[in-house]
Amino acid sequence: MKFKNIGQKILIFFAGFPGVGKSYLSKRLYDKMPDPSFFIFKDNEFTTELFRSGKEKRNPDFFKPPFDHEAFETIRCNWFTKYYLPALENLFNDFEVITIDINFDRIGIRKLFLNWCNKNRIKPIIIEIRVPEKEIKQRMTRDSTHPSAAERPTALERMKEGWQEIMEKHYVVNNSQYSLADPVEKLIDILKKEKLIWH
Repeated sequence: MKFKNIGQKILIFFAGFPGVGKSYLSKRLYDKMPDPSFFIFKDNEFTTELFRSGKEKRNPDFFKPPFDHEAFETIRCNWFTKYYLPALENLFNDFEVITIDINFDRIGIRKLFLNWCNKNRIKPIIIEIRVPEKEIKQRMTRDSTHPSAAERPTALERMKEGWQEIMEKHYVVNNSQYSLADPVEKLIDILKKEKLIWH
């Protein structure tokens, strides 16, 4: 399968809590559609490289109480503006379709990215990935190799506390291991519905 040339760049947001499989589904979708115009923006790898390069420093105490969701949202918006948006702008010089795995948990963060898409005439598609909480925690216990493995359980709890429901147009995909439907087939159905790929 190939993406159609619709005369517009496309940014697909894989949204959801840590551990729901956003990065995993991005990779599986790419394996199904190895289109040269398609790029996966890997949030964890990008962030890890920023820490590794010394541009930013990881604060292991950040998620400890008292926790201020509004302050954290501001920090993240500044982070995204400083690093993510310029990186995406450069990537769109070479690619037509980009997926990004991002929590997208706060209104301010969604507004930042969607306004940027509008300004740059990029079509945004939001796909929220959902998994039962018990299953997320089981995955986190098993996946000790994740770059942020030590912080993820606490990050999940903080995100649950401050999650602001996605009210913008979006799709929902169930990525539970107990689901009978293949989540990648669901993703492909969404792209077909948006008239982005050939049937």
